[in-house]
Amino acid sequence: MTKYGVLSNAGYSLSCLWRADRVLLLWLFIGTLTRVLLPFIGIVTPRVVIDEITAAVTAERFVSVMLLLGAVLVVTHFLHGYSAAKIDPLTKNVYNADFTIRHSEKLLTMDYANREQPDFIKLNSKTQFSQHSDEGATRFIPTLSEFVVNVGGLVLFGGVIIAVHPLIILFLCASVAVNSFFQWRHRKFDEGRRQYTGEVWQKIWHTRWAMGHKPYAADIRLYSMKKWLMERWGFHLAELRVSNSKSARKGMAAGIADGFMVLIRDGGSYVFLTYLLLAGDIGLGEFVMMFAAIGGMAAWINGIITSSTNLSRSSVHMSDRRETLEYPDVLRTDGGKPRENAAEIKLVNVSYTYPGRMGEQSRESGTTSPKAEKPTLKNINLTIKPGERLAIVGVNGAGKTTLIKTICGFYTPQTGEVFYDGKKIAEYGRDDYFSAISAVFQDIYLLADTIAVNVAQSSSHDMEKVKKCMALAGLDKDPNQNLVREVNENATDLSGGERQKLALARALYKNAPLLILDEPTAALDPIAESEMYSRYAELTKGKTSIYISHRLASTRFCDRIILLDGNIISEEGTHDELIAKNGKYAEMFATQASYYKEGGDGNE
Repeated sequence: MTKYGVLSNAGYSLSCLWRADRVLLLWLFIGTLTRVLLPFIGIVTPRVVIDEITAAVTAERFVSVMLLLGAVLVVTHFLHGYSAAKIDPLTKNVYNADFTIRHSEKLLTMDYANREQPDFIKLNSKTQFSQHSDEGATRFIPTLSEFVVNVGGLVLFGGVIIAVHPLIILFLCASVAVNSFFQWRHRKFDEGRRQYTGEVWQKIWHTRWAMGHKPYAADIRLYSMKKWLMERWGFHLAELRVSNSKSARKGMAAGIADGFMVLIRDGGSYVFLTYLLLAGDIGLGEFVMMFAAIGGMAAWINGIITSSTNLSRSSVHMSDRRETLEYPDVLRTDGGKPRENAAEIKLVNVSYTYPGRMGEQSRESGTTSPKAEKPTLKNINLTIKPGERLAIVGVNGAGKTTLIKTICGFYTPQTGEVFYDGKKIAEYGRDDYFSAISAVFQDIYLLADTIAVNVAQSSSHDMEKVKKCMALAGLDKDPNQNLVREVNENATDLSGGERQKLALARALYKNAPLLILDEPTAALDPIAESEMYSRYAELTKGKTSIYISHRLASTRFCDRIILLDGNIISEEGTHDELIAKNGKYAEMFATQASYYKEGGDGNE
């Protein structure tokens, strides 16, 4: 069931076009009007000519009438041709561009956690599918215009027919009911498969993306994945073809019914019209006009059935678009309490379970089925003092990165609260809170611009500050060098270690009171790692810092260490204190240390 209907989407779409290009909206109105008038002029003109001839009017009157009809026809044709040249290529593109901009802004500004919500992923998948569909949201305005044209033509032509004999209209309407039933069945079938086709398209796009994604290229070749990828791609395309074939069969049934009713409808109407002429109930001019009107009426009726079906389908996609743009955020985007720079962090009974692991959760009611999996974090209580250097350690999957993203405000815990300087982080403006955090995450992105722009995240920057941060991070590169060869021909490639150094320089340039380092040395060689450790005190000077690492030797530089194990904080203290406890931390440290001993194999 879609949230918005055709009328609501019509008002929304026209308002979007009004905002994007008001002149184009004017030409849309003119084009729609002329498309109705041209066929009407076409059926009226022969009757006028025949009536004038049979009435034996003077030559002057006949010429005057013909000139007037010709002038009306020329002006209408000109307006129609000019508007069509503007509407057809531009309306779809202008509206699509408007949506693309707003959709991009939504993806860039929405709550981070919403990008991982299963219902948003499905909704966004359907929205992306409609971008490439002939019946998608981009066709809504042209299809709406088509529907209005057909309704307008039906009204004009129907008025002509009713004026001559209303019985013909009743006969035509009966055929419409039969056609509408088969079209309705076809439309309902397509609406029912929309969710399925959206998910299949998502798999197709992801597989296609993986084929061309540069970081995957080496693995694809080394592990001979070409055959597997092509098979998966072909499998999903076959799924789509099966679904489309079922839809085509429904459409074929509707087409056969339409053809049969056209034969009965038009044949019966023409026989009845001939009877009226022979009986003397209508004149020759009326006969010619009615003959054309009935043929045109059939076209308008078919047009209404087809365009209403297409409009309904397009409206469903339009509703998906609107729901995607209106997907609600939880965090406050403006306003909020003023933020201090002391950067004291406090977590009170914080628990978090990832979406999709909580059973069948209802977004409206918030209720969850009893099939919920074990939470990633459970009842976490932690206070990080201003200026403190905290290390978070634990095995893979222990929840280290989840804890960091909860502190950052990316994730809202299902239970408990996160405080910053004594206030709940939800009380701050989201962007204002984000400005308090500099972070180096494991996944590092690069902008297709200079290294300096990548460090400053802005085209206007302090070059001396950029160079200083690069030096602190150990990145020995020309800050004016371009990155990303797919965009810049003269770009340089950065190694994994250089990317991490660039990310560290980026965090230092921001100079926020809270510094988060998530595995910042994972891609560094031992010498570079040692150099970073030696500068760690300088890098974190005056800041509250949180450091995540699998290499426990690096935790010596921190004031305090917490060990996450089984979704809780199982151990806490300095390096020496945790070694003295002889618990899980000491065991992990001893295992790692054994690999560095001569002849060590990781076993004692």
